[in-house]
Amino acid sequence: MLLFIFCHTNVHGHIAQARPSYPEALLNKIQYILPTKSPVVDLADGTGLMTKVLVARGFNVAAVEPVANMRKKLMEQAVIVAQAFHWFDDIKTLEEIHHILKPGGYGVLAWNLESGDRSKWVANLRKFYEEFDAAVPQFRKMKWHQVFDTEKAKALFAMPYQSEIFYARLLGSKTRCLETSFQQNLHSLSEFTSTSIKSQDRCNFEG
Repeated sequence: MLLFIFCHTNVHGHIAQARPSYPEALLNKIQYILPTKSPVVDLADGTGLMTKVLVARGFNVAAVEPVANMRKKLMEQAVIVAQAFHWFDDIKTLEEIHHILKPGGYGVLAWNLESGDRSKWVANLRKFYEEFDAAVPQFRKMKWHQVFDTEKAKALFAMPYQSEIFYARLLGSKTRCLETSFQQNLHSLSEFTSTSIKSQDRCNFEG
């Protein structure tokens, strides 16, 4: 997995003053009447105190705050984009991330990618399916990072960005590996072509 972190350039800002929390009895009641992970709207969220405790209880919370000064205090500490930034890697996206981050907040981009360095059959599988994704903006093509070289991006976020690679060993069936590869790379092919390629691929990698 690759972890990519960039930081909001403005490190100054006001921190919401501490306020009394809500009684446990109230939170227990809410949790009693609502199923776990229920979607909840926290209307007039203010500084986000209720949102935080609701999230801690496992609810899926959407915070809505009509007052601009309150929204500024509600801004996010981090925006995390997992396995997706290469689909919308433009300056407008960075501007929106910057807009919702609190001063000193972080953007975190993460991707999973099969490593062919440690397994010959994985390397062969990647070599095979990558032939069919020429028109797809995959992470491995590294075009997504070009936006961070622009002057606009440098004005929004502190550079250079941090990057780190983590290695992990995952267990899975051959069928699962094949299905994952074809799902993300061959969606633009015809059904007949996809089926033919799947059959060929199984012959090459099941042995």
